[in-house]
Amino acid sequence: PVLERAVQKVPGETLFVAVRVTDDDHVAREPNERSYLDDSIQIAFDPAASGGRGYDADDEEWGCIARPGGATRFAGDG
Repeated sequence: PVLERAVQKVPGETLFVAVRVTDDDHVAREPNERSYLDDSIQIAFDPAASGGRGYDADDEEWGCIARPGGATRFAGDG
């Protein structure tokens, strides 16, 4: 997969992210909790800027994966 373009806008309190990806061999075989192993888009946030390896209690991850029946959204936290 190739990330062709990513754009973010933050007007006020809202974050918008637009992504265009080219992928000649799309893979979506894993269940949602393991979708990071497939072709997916994932965005992670660390609001407290605590850094470190992995996620902790203040971190969040949002993602989207294209499945044969349509897109699936997922969210997780530390």
